[in-house]
Amino acid sequence: MNELLRQLESISACRDRDLLAISLVSTLKTVFRPGTVRLYRLSSNVGAESQVTIVVAASDAGVEFREKAGEDERGEPLAAHPLITAAARDSRPVWKAGPTHSDCVFPLPDAGNSNLCILAVMGLPPLVQVEREALEQFVKIYVNFIGLLDYSERDSLTGLLNRKTFDEAFDRMLARIPVDVALEPPAERRGERPPDDPRWIGVIDIDHFKRVNDTYGHLFGDEVLLRVANVMKTAFRRTDRLFRFGGEEFVVMLQPTPQEHVFNIFDRFRQMLEKHEFPQIGQITCSLGFTRVDPAAAPTDILGSADQALYFAKEHGRNQTRNFEQLVAEGLIVLQQAEATQTGPDLDALFG
Repeated sequence: MNELLRQLESISACRDRDLLAISLVSTLKTVFRPGTVRLYRLSSNVGAESQVTIVVAASDAGVEFREKAGEDERGEPLAAHPLITAAARDSRPVWKAGPTHSDCVFPLPDAGNSNLCILAVMGLPPLVQVEREALEQFVKIYVNFIGLLDYSERDSLTGLLNRKTFDEAFDRMLARIPVDVALEPPAERRGERPPDDPRWIGVIDIDHFKRVNDTYGHLFGDEVLLRVANVMKTAFRRTDRLFRFGGEEFVVMLQPTPQEHVFNIFDRFRQMLEKHEFPQIGQITCSLGFTRVDPAAAPTDILGSADQALYFAKEHGRNQTRNFEQLVAEGLIVLQQAEATQTGPDLDALFG
């Protein structure tokens, strides 16, 4: 089991959730030699309409990670996987022993997402008791480590990622963008390989939030923040990164997304929030500014561009979604002035 201990050491030094999931699956495949190891994500609570989608899979052919899992397809019916159904329903590991092999399934709670992950280790060779216990303990340690990461990296009120994790997440995002193709128009790109879609950052600010605190008190203000975060989790996709920056400001990192879909993704959230009923308060709206991520630019400049679009939305009536690049193209924002930082003044204090 020395290999298992080495993998535990490696996992405990990692903070990237995607790499952790890949490491979990590949370690189980290497150490315990099952036929396949798959990490699924459950689309909703266990029910007749539930779907499961593969996020990471390891087989004799190698390890496959699907960053966009669950976004472009519904996945498979949960009912087609009895062991996964039992593990998700009862929130406990399920084992099935056969004459030549065994299968085991583990539910993996995800504190940062309302959905559940399911780990399926299928086609295990005969295991002695100590090997079975080692497998179970390895998975428990993984779950505990993810819980510690959630505790340190997530906002205690909303469950969204907190401000201090933004820089690290931003650096990881930039590392995945090919600089030579990210900003060139299609006609100017060399080579036949189509590049990844661009990434985007949006900044969200709740309109008149100070009035909520002043009129109803901070307990109601906290309830508003919590409900806004829940709407965000519903409106945006699993692979989008959601942050609470502090106060009433939130930031969204979109996964690679075609330009023609970006406005609708951001504005869908704004519309959902506008229609949400807040007890005793009624309607709450937000303003939103977003920009395309230039991998050659400084993080403060990129975030500043999204802030500029947000300021424009605040200055021109609130409850709207604005794109920085479009505002520049229309001459509504002068490019040289787009140097806002994330430590600017309170927007509601400026605009009433």
